[in-house]
Amino acid sequence: MESIDGKIMKKLQILALSVLLSCSGTIPKRENLIPEGEMSSIIADFAINDQMGLLNQQGDMQQQGLFILQQHRISQEQFLESHRYYLTKPWKLEKIYSDAQDIILSKDPEAKAYIEKKTKEETAPN
Repeated sequence: MESIDGKIMKKLQILALSVLLSCSGTIPKRENLIPEGEMSSIIADFAINDQMGLLNQQGDMQQQGLFILQQHRISQEQFLESHRYYLTKPWKLEKIYSDAQDIILSKDPEAKAYIEKKTKEETAPN
């Protein structure tokens, strides 16, 4: 079982890779582009769902992800196209992720204390 720190590092690596890949070119803005606020909400729901998956290892994460998209009335294709677009705009993607974190923290205030504790541990001199 992977530790929480390991999962955080894995997500940060994916984010860093996304940022690097986003510099490769631009994708034209689509008509059905998901607005930044809605993307933040969807990503927050994905993150919460991901953490719930740690508790319920029997669940089907793909089906749960599709359910989240249905709740937001977003197709999988629309989400993927919007995510690809935002990958080419790292400053927008950073804001989306930051807003998603704010959404998560507003839903679970205890998470803020945990994040602050982990941040202090990581930045503390050895």
